[in-house]
Order: sequence, then structure tokens, then C-alpha cells
Amino acid sequence: MSSYGLLTYLAWPEYNAGDYIQSLAAARFLPKVDRYVNREKLNEYSGTPLKLIMNGWFMHRPANWPPSEKILPLVTSFHLNSQVREPMLSQKSVDWFKKHEPVGCRDVYTLDVLSKAGVNCYLSGCLTSTFENDYNYRTNDIYFADALFRVPGWSTSARTPREFIKAIISGDLAKLSQRSRLLKELFDEEVLKEAKSISHYHPARHSEKERFSVAEDFLMKYATAKLVVTSRIHCAIPCLAFGTPVIFLHFGFKNEFDTCRLKGVTDLFNTIFIDEHENISSNFVLNGKIGSQPTLENPALFRKFIPVLRDACNSFVNGISVDV
Repeated sequence: MSSYGLLTYLAWPEYNAGDYIQSLAAARFLPKVDRYVNREKLNEYSGTPLKLIMNGWFMHRPANWPPSEKILPLVTSFHLNSQVREPMLSQKSVDWFKKHEPVGCRDVYTLDVLSKAGVNCYLSGCLTSTFENDYNYRTNDIYFADALFRVPGWSTSARTPREFIKAIISGDLAKLSQRSRLLKELFDEEVLKEAKSISHYHPARHSEKERFSVAEDFLMKYATAKLVVTSRIHCAIPCLAFGTPVIFLHFGFKNEFDTCRLKGVTDLFNTIFIDEHENISSNFVLNGKIGSQPTLENPALFRKFIPVLRDACNSFVNGISVDV
């Protein structure tokens, strides 16, 4: 009988619930979860052979890559970030990718990088696009989920004492009005009044069980909402899967660290682009301020990835068993 693992994540002083949302997407394909394995410590695993769907962002500690030979991976919806491109493309790492090809790439950047390294890979999209809406109702809730989170604001600048001190030193506290001003320019008064602000960041003191519970709660909100506005990929793509109207606000993503992970991804949803001079454009028709009863339909482009992802995950799970 095969043994199955599920990715968890380092968290100090906080964690991103979006990571756990990605793990929940993988968990839906697994017959069971025998153990959690931390993404940043995959090289340390020494237990029985473990099947693991390896989707998501890799990784903060590239010195711990590649994973243990005891891990039998499905590498799909994989993002190799520009911050760690060099160490993640060592010969040892490239050999590992080739051993487990074809590799499903979450974004165009990862596809380009791995293809140039000689790895057989394909554009898979994100595994969170395979969520199904198990709820049979809609609320009147509007959520602003980390909308414009790269813009200085109390929700980010005062999130931890360290962030508050950094905001003072950097001068970000003097820019706190920018977020409010931009939102007022984009949305009418009714939306701003009704919207509930939520954040994917939570204190590290939560247990792994609590972190997954927090992620489940986010998914319930997104699946039943009337409208979601976000600057988080792992809010926007689940909303697409749930059929929830979602608008992605693209602002403040200046560094390659951010732009590489968004390459091609922002085409999947209705995106509003705001440049450094606060000029506004969009990949959909934007006529005036957005109201609380949007008639906007989500693009269907993401759907092309779903059959490929489901087939890959189901074949992986139902393949040759690993003796334990």
C-alpha cells in the first residue's frame, strides 16, 4: 500500500494561508494523508517511501533542495522563483527534475527557465483551479482579500512590531492614504462600505491543524461570496474554480520576485493594472467605478488546465503502489 504526504510550510513570525490552500487542492486527490512534510526540509525526509504532490512556490531554503530519494513526487503546478533560480538550477537539481519529468509549470516564467535547462515540462496552471464548489448557496458578502497588499497600509505596516518599525524607517507610514485613494477611484461607495477586509497572513502560533482550518475557512468565504477583490493568486484562482466573480488588482509588483510568478497568470482573471504613476488599465472593459452588483463574468481560460491537472494527479495516485 502506498503512503501519501502533504506539504506544510515554515512560519515565523507568520504564515500565508495561501500555501495551505494549495495543499488542500492537492489533498483532494489523495486517498489519505499519512504525514505532513515541510516544503523547506524535503531533503531531510528519511521515512518510508512517500508519494507527494509537489505544487506551489519553491523555495525559501534552496540549500535543502533537491528532496530526499524517499520522496516519490508528482511535480506539477510548480513555481521556481527568480530569487533562487541559480541554486535551483544546479546540475544536481536539473538531474532531479529530469528524473521526474514531465514537470507541470504553474507559470510561463518557470516553463521558460526549466525548458532552457533541458527539462521536459509543460504549462499546467495552478492546482487550485481544480477546486469544486461544494456549497449550494451564495451570500451577499464582498471580500477585499489582501487587496493592494504591496501598498503600505495598517493591515501590513502594523501586522507585527517588526513590520511597524520597518514602516517608520522606510517612510511607508506617510503613504497610508494611497491604498484608500486607489480603492475609492476604482469602487463605488456601496462596495467600499459593504466590503470585508481579510488577510492571508496569520500568526505562526497556530498549529498545523489550525492552519488548514483557516485555509478551509477562506475557501468557504470565496466559494459563497458575491464578489472578491484581491491581489493574491491563491485567492483569485480558487474564486475562478468556484465561479465567484473576482477582480485582481495588480499594483506594487515591481521586483522580478513578484513579476516572475505572475507571468501569464494574470491573464486568467479580470485584472486591473495600476502603474507607479497610478495610471489605470485593465484586461476587461472597465466603465466607471465598480458597483456591488457586478455583471462581470470571469474569463474561462483557466478551464483548459483542469483536465490535464486532474489526469496527472489521478494517474499519480492510482499508479504503481509503493511498498511500505
